[in-house]
Amino acid sequence: KFSLLNFYERRARRILPALVFTVLLTSLIAPFILLSDQIKDLGQTLVSISTFLSNYFFYLELDYFNEFSSKNPLLHTWSLAVEEQFYLFFPIFLIFIFPKGQKAIFASLIAIFMLSIFSAQSLSSFNASLSFYSLHTRAWELMFGALVAYAFFYNHQSIHQIRNKHRKIVSYGNIISTIILCSSFILFD
Repeated sequence: KFSLLNFYERRARRILPALVFTVLLTSLIAPFILLSDQIKDLGQTLVSISTFLSNYFFYLELDYFNEFSSKNPLLHTWSLAVEEQFYLFFPIFLIFIFPKGQKAIFASLIAIFMLSIFSAQSLSSFNASLSFYSLHTRAWELMFGALVAYAFFYNHQSIHQIRNKHRKIVSYGNIISTIILCSSFILFD
């Protein structure tokens, strides 16, 4: 039932309207609030966004954590580029691995997850910026979602049984997660 074209169409309908609106609005406002060199940078950013390569553009052009990065109104698109790169390659990979069965799919998802975490950890020690922006070091985050989707797809009934049986534990987990998230706003500057 899976259609690669349908998958890409759904991603485009979900992501592109907001992206186009943001780019258009930014392009209209930029001449009034940015300096001429910043407008030039914005133009380069627009080219990188249109090719879904803004993560690598920003890696080459600036450090996400320096003061100048706050002057690029479309810096946040780096994460969208990572997501789109993942969506471009991951379904094609699944098409090839799917006929090999559930065990091969699960093993592949775990392998990609582990390789990505290892890459992120090892690369961050000598090139933190590249580790921050790269698809292969961010793929583990998206693979975690793929593993959860895999678990729901193949174990739908047992997951609901576990959740219903341990409703209090799930509720406490949600509360603890919310507390940890809110604490990060207070504890980290």
